[in-house]
Amino acid sequence: MKFDPVTFTLHDGRECALRSAEPEDAAALVGYVNQVFGESPYLSRGAGEWTQTVEKELAWIESKLADPRSVLLLAFVDGVIAGDFDLHPIGGALRLAHRAGIGVSVRRDYWRQGIANRMLQTLLDCARACGYEQVELEVVADNFRAVPLYLKHGFQVYGTRPHALRYPDGSYASEYLMYKKL
Repeated sequence: MKFDPVTFTLHDGRECALRSAEPEDAAALVGYVNQVFGESPYLSRGAGEWTQTVEKELAWIESKLADPRSVLLLAFVDGVIAGDFDLHPIGGALRLAHRAGIGVSVRRDYWRQGIANRMLQTLLDCARACGYEQVELEVVADNFRAVPLYLKHGFQVYGTRPHALRYPDGSYASEYLMYKKL
């Protein structure tokens, strides 16, 4: 689904442009994702684990643009990708058609600037426009920035997945399973 671009002001006064990912963003998006996986212990992969090619990323972007029930949004600050936000169907079966999943990431340089808050509200608006009735996500339970943000937007914890992530040092992190009725 194509999203009409918007701009908003960050907490530090800079402008942030929010728009759908375009095919010409594929290489920059590969670089962005490789960077954010190395910046946060709260994502599903660590540094160097994501090996997506630009060609596969291009195909993924094109599939998102062609799917009327999916959205891939990028946040740009000073021409640099600062955030990546995804809305997607949970499954293709009719009995699952009311449910959407979301994914959110923001580059460390842009944390605490209001990007995730604005993007989450935008994804929820897009989910409603796509006809979804429920949005779902998983978040590391001790992610002290993300969990309160999701709660603020009306998400509820409906379960915990123990030992959801295993880190190289042998420690584990649990995930909250969260949902929001639209």
